Amino acid sequence: MKIGEYEQMMSYLTRPKSTTPIQPRENLKYGTVPGKGNSKINFDPEIDTYRKRVQETIDGKKTNKYIYSEPGQSLEDFKKIKPVRSTGADDATVRVRQYVDNWTKNWFDNNLKDYGVKDFDAMIDGLSSDWQLELESGDVPKASGKFNLSTPELNLPNITTLADAKIKPNLTPFKYNDVTFYKNLEGTNSLKNKTLAQFKKVFYKDQINTNPQLREGLNKFFDFMSADKRGLYKKIDGKTIKDFMNTEVSDEVKFLLDPEISGLDKASKKEVFNSYSDFADNYNKFTEDKVRLKAVQAETEAVAKAGEKTAEQYKKVKADIAKQNDVLAKMSVKEIANNKELLNSVRLSINPKTGDVSYTNYTVNDPKGKQALTDLELAEKIKQKAKNKNFYVTEHIGKKSFNKTNLAYPNNIQSANYMSNAQLENARRFLINSENRNTPAAQNLDKTLEDLKLTIRGSEYGGKPIGNKIPIVFDSKTNRSNIVDSQLLNNKTVDALKNQRGFISTELLGAQAMADGIKKYGPAAKQIAKTSLSIPGLSSVFEVPFIPGYQEEGYTPKEIATQMVTGGFGVPFKDIQEKARFVKDKGLGTFLTDAFNKKMISQNIRPALNTPVDFGASQDLTEQEQAALNLYDQDAQEVINTRRKIQADKYKRLEEMEDFEDEMFRDGAMNGGIMKLKKNDK
Repeated sequence: MKIGEYEQMMSYLTRPKSTTPIQPRENLKYGTVPGKGNSKINFDPEIDTYRKRVQETIDGKKTNKYIYSEPGQSLEDFKKIKPVRSTGADDATVRVRQYVDNWTKNWFDNNLKDYGVKDFDAMIDGLSSDWQLELESGDVPKASGKFNLSTPELNLPNITTLADAKIKPNLTPFKYNDVTFYKNLEGTNSLKNKTLAQFKKVFYKDQINTNPQLREGLNKFFDFMSADKRGLYKKIDGKTIKDFMNTEVSDEVKFLLDPEISGLDKASKKEVFNSYSDFADNYNKFTEDKVRLKAVQAETEAVAKAGEKTAEQYKKVKADIAKQNDVLAKMSVKEIANNKELLNSVRLSINPKTGDVSYTNYTVNDPKGKQALTDLELAEKIKQKAKNKNFYVTEHIGKKSFNKTNLAYPNNIQSANYMSNAQLENARRFLINSENRNTPAAQNLDKTLEDLKLTIRGSEYGGKPIGNKIPIVFDSKTNRSNIVDSQLLNNKTVDALKNQRGFISTELLGAQAMADGIKKYGPAAKQIAKTSLSIPGLSSVFEVPFIPGYQEEGYTPKEIATQMVTGGFGVPFKDIQEKARFVKDKGLGTFLTDAFNKKMISQNIRPALNTPVDFGASQDLTEQEQAALNLYDQDAQEVINTRRKIQADKYKRLEEMEDFEDEMFRDGAMNGGIMKLKKNDK
């Protein structure tokens, strides 16, 4: 008797006495319980008991019987009672699975040693053949009819996988050489390859574990390939990469590393090689270098397509970005720690799925578990990266993977750091989905990137600039990019060099001293380059080659000096002030301010202000505001252009007169006195 039946019987025997003669339960008159879903349930009101006829399965045998409700049990609770079902068949399947798993483990233990690194296919054939012989022996226990002992096509042992364990919790997935099998599927070639990939990881890990020469060869290969190989053809230890591969790398190592012939794909290789502490780090560095190499190859091809002149311009802008590492490396740790904008650019974290922005990198909330750093500790890390010349990097505005024709153009790059570079990619992954671009998350991303002066552009992201929206202009005369100049760290020092009215002060910059030197040498830029024009705390050396270009544009000596000490920032700033004063003198200063304010309203908030989305359009301005803007863009600019043309002509005339020594050819009164250097001047 089952325990449940015994308890039911005892409950019935110990019930309160009744005046009705006791009848066997089966002889009592039950009435069918009315109601939907109750047709198989009976009820006897005299003993307050429900019953229903069920079919129980015990050790594979089916039996029909009644089950009864407990005293006081409600109809709903009684309906939930399930008939007793023995786990006999299930237990048999579990026993068979355990048998299959144990047999496979023993086969691996006894046979893997007989195969070499190139013998995976032979190993699989041997495993399949031996398993079929085992099935024919009759020693394999029986299971339910639904369980297949072999996989459908490869005829391999149907070992227990993670997928099986999820369906039946009392199963344990098969595991060998720390490789857990996740599924056995063979319906298509792709699924068959995924199934075989699991066996390959077991097989190749066993080869590495038991073959000292193979392991040593892998170590040697990853050590060499992870070494610094700047310059594609640079030799290491007297060998080029080609020489090393031909003379130092065994055929077994080459076989294992080649996914085409070994079948060990990228994901499987990563899992296999990362399980060995002696070469995991070098393997990861090697794979990262391969990614970089592909990027270098794409860039090299783009540079070749761009043409010599464009390529040189592109390289010069990249050099300006790289120089920022030197500027940052000279700053003190405290100065860096006080630059919250810089710290935030490193702590920036963008979720590629949701577009959410946070500043959790290097904090206790870092999702990737990087070490939490204080501001000073992070500043030390930043300074060290700058010393290593890998804090600031060149970021392509048009992704390299798109292979666009303008990849190596000077107006297709911007400055980013090693962290904002990665987060820009996360932002792109979010924004490339058109459904994400009109969300609050996208608007927040736009504002965040704008604050960091970074930009995302391209038709694949909706065609409108995201983040930094300035029209990107490359000046071919000075080889300067305005978006890169706006991102340069040394431009942040300009704020400290303004006078009380907020204007750039050439006196504070020390530009007057430099201007005097330029006056002395006139257009002879080569002589200036040889002259020491040093200003405490600032360096003008990198600007010296641009002097001829500044002279061609008609800059005065003082303007050239200002450009040199501000990294090309000062004169454009001064021109803005001059044009604004021109408009103000015409009585339209306030209208110009209103026009600028309208042009600068964020596109995202314009609908709320009832202003057109196409901000900056002429129809968005009043007549007076448009007039002020025309004066600023046209008339005021024409005054500056005319003055500079005259100045440039004077430089040219002086250059043509360089061999004359007559005083009449000197222009001593020109804008403070640009003098021509006489040959006997020293």
